[in-house]
Amino acid sequence: MDYNSQVAQSQKMEQANFARMQGVIARREGEIAKLGYYAKAGESLLRIGTSWIMRDYKSEYANYHSKSEQKKNRAGRNGARRIMKKKYGSSILGRDVDS
Repeated sequence: MDYNSQVAQSQKMEQANFARMQGVIARREGEIAKLGYYAKAGESLLRIGTSWIMRDYKSEYANYHSKSEQKKNRAGRNGARRIMKKKYGSSILGRDVDS
């Protein structure tokens, strides 16, 4: 009987060690996934490169924002914002307002 209890105890220890190893592996996989996420974010920032830092607003306006269609779009957004400010006050800025 003593032998059987030692075998059972040994099996329980093996199961506990296996569970501990599985936990360690899961933690490491989580850390690897986190590092991959950070690496991906860093890579995208590097890919942006100097164009993000040295933005040419003058040519951007000349090529895009000065077009008549974009001016109409901007005027429409500004008009909608003006109406919402009159209706709800300045507290709507930065929030969605459903009415």
